[in-house]
Amino acid sequence: YLPLNLVYDTGFSDLSIPAIVLYSIMLNRKKLSMENPSFNDFGGTFIFFSNPQIQKALRCNQDTARKVLNELEKYGLIHKEYQKTGFPLKIYVNDFFHLLS
Repeated sequence: YLPLNLVYDTGFSDLSIPAIVLYSIMLNRKKLSMENPSFNDFGGTFIFFSNPQIQKALRCNQDTARKVLNELEKYGLIHKEYQKTGFPLKIYVNDFFHLLS
């Protein structure tokens, strides 16, 4: 599922193509997480997506993966929750419809 609104809406005109692709992948993973109660808590449904997994999905290096994650957070499309050292980020994937202009 590719949210075309992120491509065409002027409010997201500076959002990079890798960020749109990663967000699409995250939306898909969120849908799967919603079916598993262990991925739901008081903050909503979250996903685990490690930096190496992001690098593999986007075919990029570590710096680019971090940059794309930060870009999604800047636009309010995700919220990152850090855990203890050695544990992956909890990523809350936000609904982009409420962000549209």
